[in-house]
Amino acid sequence: MRIDEIISSLKEYIFFAIAGVIILAVIIGVVYVIYKKFLRGRKNITIRQTVMTGLISGYIIVILSITILNRSSVYGSANFHFLSSYKEAWNNFSVRNWQYLIFNIIMFVPLGILLPLTHKNFQKITYILSAGFMLTFVVEILQRITAFGIFELDDIFNNVIGTLVGYSIVMTVISLNKNQKHKYRKAFVYFSPFLIVVALFAGMFIYYNLQEFGNLSQNYDYKLNVKNADIISDIVFSEDTEMVPVYKAPSLNKDKSKKFAADFFNSINTNIDTSNMEILDYHEEIVYRVSRYSLWLNNIDGSYRYTDFSFFDDDINPKSASADILIDELKPNDSLQDYSNEKLFKKIKESL
Repeated sequence: MRIDEIISSLKEYIFFAIAGVIILAVIIGVVYVIYKKFLRGRKNITIRQTVMTGLISGYIIVILSITILNRSSVYGSANFHFLSSYKEAWNNFSVRNWQYLIFNIIMFVPLGILLPLTHKNFQKITYILSAGFMLTFVVEILQRITAFGIFELDDIFNNVIGTLVGYSIVMTVISLNKNQKHKYRKAFVYFSPFLIVVALFAGMFIYYNLQEFGNLSQNYDYKLNVKNADIISDIVFSEDTEMVPVYKAPSLNKDKSKKFAADFFNSINTNIDTSNMEILDYHEEIVYRVSRYSLWLNNIDGSYRYTDFSFFDDDINPKSASADILIDELKPNDSLQDYSNEKLFKKIKESL
């Protein structure tokens, strides 16, 4: 999810949350009037309680909207492999993978801030972590039951970490505002979880960038028990060892990436107007959409994925293609000569 998509979604959900809080306020107001007028209740609701209850209610509505209402019912699975999302992010090391993890942490930071300000019990770490765990656990269970998401242990872990980070920030401020002995020492203790989380993420990014060739994206994210599995292969592997070169694929900047996409679309259909391409920038990858075609282009190594959605047109009938036709279509195009790989084309031709 891109930053602009997150901001746009938050704007939409905030208005939805405000509407929900207003409805809830009306219901509570009616109940409060009945309690005071007819039941002769003596307890009063303070302005602070009203404001904090409204903020927490609105926050929970936003969380439920992001995690459940914003998704289609196509998931419903579960991932019980702890830290597998971190291993995936580490192996691929794409901005999008890390973005999801960090966003899941940030999403629960407001909970860690609001609850200690609402009631003193939540200024105890056991209470605040229990509240964070219960909310994220309920969200994950709802995702599993409704199939509007995936039950993931890593999401629970990240959300609890986010709650702890929020708690760390607000308790640091609270302790500094108190006139007490050793308040700076206590403030540092409260602030330490935030520092540890930031240091761990910074350490991972620094360590990765110090590696000459990065990580191997084919590394496993989690292990499966394959002791009873039979693996059969007709391929005969050579036992001879040989030296092979290690190279870095040429990367593309945004201008070259856009030109590649325009040349690619023009090569498959000269009638396409590439001046109005829809561009979705995901940092390392950029999605180009025009007409019924979609191209995912990786700027780091120049690889790409192409989808022709015209297959779904009502007036188009799928046809089978012979090997000769496929070979002719795969021939390197002059406009894409800088990006094509003739050796790869020859291997494809030989395999056919």
